[in-house]
Amino acid sequence: MRKIDNITDLREERIRLRKEIRMLEDELERDAKDLKEYLHPFHLAMNATGKLLTRKDSWLFGPGINFIIDILVGKMIMRKAGWLSKLTVPFFLKNVTNNYVAEHAGGIIETIKHLFSRFRGKNHQEEIYDRTTAASSY
Repeated sequence: MRKIDNITDLREERIRLRKEIRMLEDELERDAKDLKEYLHPFHLAMNATGKLLTRKDSWLFGPGINFIIDILVGKMIMRKAGWLSKLTVPFFLKNVTNNYVAEHAGGIIETIKHLFSRFRGKNHQEEIYDRTTAASSY
C-alpha cells in the first residue's frame, strides 16, 4: 500500500485494489477447481464403498434378487468356503445388485415388457384389418 496524497491517488489505489481482488478471486477459483479434480478419485472410491455397504431395496425385484443370491452364491457356489466368506460375499453382492436394480428399474421393466411382447408376438399373430382387407377376408 502506498501513501495517498490526493483524490487521483485514491482512485488509482481503488482501481489497483479491485484488480488485485479479481486476480485473487481467480486464483482461489483455480485452486478450488484443482482441489476438486484432486479429490475426484476419492469421491469415486467413497461412492463405490457406499454402494457396497448400503442397500437401496427395489420393492419389485429386491426379495427375488436376495433369494437367488442366497441360493446360488451362499448354498451352491460357496458351499465349501469358510463362514466369514459365506457371510460377507453374499452381503456385498446383494448390496451391489440391489443398488443397480434400484437405479435401473425402469429400463429393466421395459426390457421385460419387450421380451414378453416378442414372445407373445410369435405365438399370437394379430391380424390388422382396414377397409380393403376386411372386405376381402369375408
